[in-house]
Amino acid sequence: MIREPITPYADPYLYRRQFLAGPRFCSLPGWTRTTVDATFRITSHPDLEVHQAARGGVSLTLLGFICDPSSHLSDSRTILEKLAAEAETFERLLAALGPYGGRWIVIWKKAGAIRLAHDPFGMRSVCYAKRSGIVWCASTPFLLGAVLGLHPREQGNAGLAGNGGIRPGDETEYPEVRQLLPNHALNVRNGETARYWPACALEPLPPEAAAEKAAMLLQGTLLAAAARRPLMLPVTSGWSSRLLLAASRPLVRYVKYYYAARRDFDDNDPDLVVPRMLAARLGFRLDRLACGMKPEEAYVYYRNRNNGPGASDREEAVAYGHFRSSQGRLNVTGAGGKLVREPYLKIRSELSIGQLAERSGFGSVPGALEAFGRWAQGAGEASDRSGIPLELLFYWEMDGIRRAASSTARLDIAVEEIAPFNNRLLLETMLAVPPEHRTEPDCRLLRAMIGRMWPDSLEAPMNPKVSHQAKVLCYDLIRSGLKAGRKLSLAFGFLRD
Repeated sequence: MIREPITPYADPYLYRRQFLAGPRFCSLPGWTRTTVDATFRITSHPDLEVHQAARGGVSLTLLGFICDPSSHLSDSRTILEKLAAEAETFERLLAALGPYGGRWIVIWKKAGAIRLAHDPFGMRSVCYAKRSGIVWCASTPFLLGAVLGLHPREQGNAGLAGNGGIRPGDETEYPEVRQLLPNHALNVRNGETARYWPACALEPLPPEAAAEKAAMLLQGTLLAAAARRPLMLPVTSGWSSRLLLAASRPLVRYVKYYYAARRDFDDNDPDLVVPRMLAARLGFRLDRLACGMKPEEAYVYYRNRNNGPGASDREEAVAYGHFRSSQGRLNVTGAGGKLVREPYLKIRSELSIGQLAERSGFGSVPGALEAFGRWAQGAGEASDRSGIPLELLFYWEMDGIRRAASSTARLDIAVEEIAPFNNRLLLETMLAVPPEHRTEPDCRLLRAMIGRMWPDSLEAPMNPKVSHQAKVLCYDLIRSGLKAGRKLSLAFGFLRD
């Protein structure tokens, strides 16, 4: 394993936090060069962490950062060295990765074998292609396309615009390039992928027992992340946001809490009213992230070069707001929190692939049904084997989580992100609770978790749906006096006791 030092570079935003890996290094000035072996070399942007560790004939390479919820001060290198001692086989490595959070790729090498896997949600994305029988990998298809001289598919934007920058299945902008899906690993020697999760049924857990364990993992991840760099956390009226807010209680003096002030924002929007209620009740400062400015030309240039199309106007506004004001911080995202609430549960009745394609917005995309059909062959077997609903796996690997990972990748130009729900042990713990205890409207598991971490944060409503007049009146009273506002809010059903 060889690391070459960083040299001065003139373009910090081009392909920021991305990497390219293949049989040779790429000529990108100032990028870090890391050798896995003579046939697999990594060229990475200086803002992407790279660490290596070896033990007993096994070497590991980490791209990105990894967090230990049970050891907040352990850095990525320390964790990687611990993993190397448990990675005699690739399967043992995958099992050992279960308790860790972060946004990472781990490359395992032993003798002539090289395999890699990424974090559960694929937040640190991997794309791959074969040229002359040799596998190349990169963060995005656009970097692979630029380096390998590939041509985008005809109507290449179909399925990107309006679909969060993703295409159906494992397809990408380029016909030769594939996306490594969540819960899958890549064999670098032959370019073949294999599903490794779910492998078996989860042992059922009662809500109370699961809540205690899950709360510790969620809060531990935030504490570990805060040891790396200053945190910023968006506050909304949703469940995922409330869980993260509650988990941040030990850090309340150090976290930058904010709301995204979009152009379409109304003073009576629940995602503004509720955060202000929480800030007043819990005593934290709530900042405003300005998201109404037109992006400058240089930003647009880098955005298009780095990640191509796919961002909505709303998402683009938030990203540019981060670009202007969030440099150097670690943004906490609630991505994946909806997964445990099973977004397809209410409409689940043996949904066909065609119905899932329609509901995910891919119904009219050419080739979508074929791509989803190929995915469903392996996913269906895994669902039957484990009891994890196929619809949940679809949301994870084809729909909502994939979109969230794509959004995080597009934010790399502006800010690094962490999704605390992106932890396999945490997800398994929460999914082991029967669905009726973790889905709306009761959400017993989530309420129990919040109650253990910051009970007072339960006093504000979750995704309130009340009349405009009620919201205005409650908000006016909250501004003048919290107690009066809360009493009237309870009368309107705006809050819960």
